[in-house]
Amino acid sequence: MIQTRNNPPVLRHIANLWTLVWHPTKKNEWSLERKLRAVKAAGFDGFTTQLTPEHKKLADQLGLIHVGYFSSGNSAEFASLIRQQKEAGASHILRATRKSKN
Repeated sequence: MIQTRNNPPVLRHIANLWTLVWHPTKKNEWSLERKLRAVKAAGFDGFTTQLTPEHKKLADQLGLIHVGYFSSGNSAEFASLIRQQKEAGASHILRATRKSKN
């Protein structure tokens, strides 16, 4: 989409859920729902992680953008990993590069 004065870009604030792993402690880690409610309460528009159907359900309930993620160096896995993220409702997908063991 071409950006114009009448169609300016929109900045979205997306939290990475790895920042809440073991939060507040490993023993007393918050539930996924509590983490996503905190993300919303903090003013984020959405979150990113390796999505599951549970992420999609909660994100839809809370009105959060959900950005998928996967890490693989094996291109033969990409189609399956992308499909999993799309099925979990990803609006976008981030891919981290990882060296293959070939």
